[in-house]
Amino acid sequence: MSPSAPPLGLALGLALRPALGLALRPWQKTDLGFLLTLRNDVALQALLLSEARGSRKADVIAWLARRAESDTGLFRVIEFTGAPVGYLQAEREDGSGQAATPDRWRLGICLAPAFQGRGLGGAALGLLEAELQSIHTARLLTLQVDAANARALALYRRHGFQETARIERHVQVGGVWRNVVVMTKALGPTPQRERKTETETAT
Repeated sequence: MSPSAPPLGLALGLALRPALGLALRPWQKTDLGFLLTLRNDVALQALLLSEARGSRKADVIAWLARRAESDTGLFRVIEFTGAPVGYLQAEREDGSGQAATPDRWRLGICLAPAFQGRGLGGAALGLLEAELQSIHTARLLTLQVDAANARALALYRRHGFQETARIERHVQVGGVWRNVVVMTKALGPTPQRERKTETETAT
């Protein structure tokens, strides 16, 4: 007889702490200095289609408060070997618009430059996907990328995201208009949903 699968909570806990030393966790007060540095990195924020605005620690706290965890959003610090190296955020789309669904989530990732190109971004994305699918029943992930950011585009394609639209001159960063690629990834049903569907069919 094959061993049974671990409970969902245990399985997810194991998934969030893989052998390579990467973990996703809620932010802590000790992260504020690190997050402030990322928020004020002009080149990094430009890659994220945003502008560094000389944030102070109080601004970072207010920004984090707006992203307080709820049924419609979450924020995770990316931790590697015990130290923060970036962050991920996700927001459930509100269901407005012809293409929106209640299970559609928009993602954003920021990784400190010193830790880019080491496979951490892709691993962190996988962990976030597992959490969104298992706990929040996400079925479709979406994100926007600067069309000139070849490294980010390659990362997302490797992890199953597909280009669904291009928006010309979508946002202005540093006085320059940026073209944006919209990418999406469909997720399969969670094990709980599969079991529920099978039960409903049987009855």
